[in-house]
Amino acid sequence: MQWDFTPQQVLTGEAAYDIRDYRDDLWEEMQEHADQKGFEGFFWTMYHLAMGYSPKQMTDMIRKKNALSQEEAKEQLQQFELIAASHENEIDMLKAIIKRKLLQFKQEGRDIYQEETLVEYMREWVEDTVQSHQVD
Repeated sequence: MQWDFTPQQVLTGEAAYDIRDYRDDLWEEMQEHADQKGFEGFFWTMYHLAMGYSPKQMTDMIRKKNALSQEEAKEQLQQFELIAASHENEIDMLKAIIKRKLLQFKQEGRDIYQEETLVEYMREWVEDTVQSHQVD
């Protein structure tokens, strides 16, 4: 994806670009290569990478949840590493969108300094966006 603005401009509010716009742009890039389910899986991978999870941490979470074999976990790790390496610009833009939302939460007076609370705020925000704004 390419933009006429930078992640810094999104973060400062100079460029009006939110998670809905991001999902629309991502879908436009992916729709020839993925169905809706594949898109959602890829979006959530990008989201977790933008939130600071490493490919290893993500693989460990999936391995526990889905009881992956060692070989399956190795393949999953390689996929996450490839995505992280080949989509740095997209991840940086999503990080800026997330940081902008964090600033909004802070301005609203929400407690963003406790990790558990913050993770819940972010997950709720993204899930609400995904449910209310389906790409097509």
